[in-house]
Amino acid sequence: MNTFNLKIVSIDNLLLDEAVSYCIVETAKGKLGFKAHHEAFVSTLEKDSKVEYRLESGEMKSVNIANGLFSFKNNSCTLLVLFDH
Repeated sequence: MNTFNLKIVSIDNLLLDEAVSYCIVETAKGKLGFKAHHEAFVSTLEKDSKVEYRLESGEMKSVNIANGLFSFKNNSCTLLVLFDH
């Protein structure tokens, strides 16, 4: 299965760092999906949105965020996110 590394990082915590096969993020332009070997991409994440991802096992998971930044480069995806507290 084609996978890429997904990191979800908050100011004080590494929430996720593992191989996934798919990721969906919400930007100001709408929902965008990413698979392995996607071209380089940087964007802000939509406020009060959800990040969805598929683990290698096929299980879909999601994380609700307040705000954040998204970067995909060299088959690695990093999300720097903020949460409402």
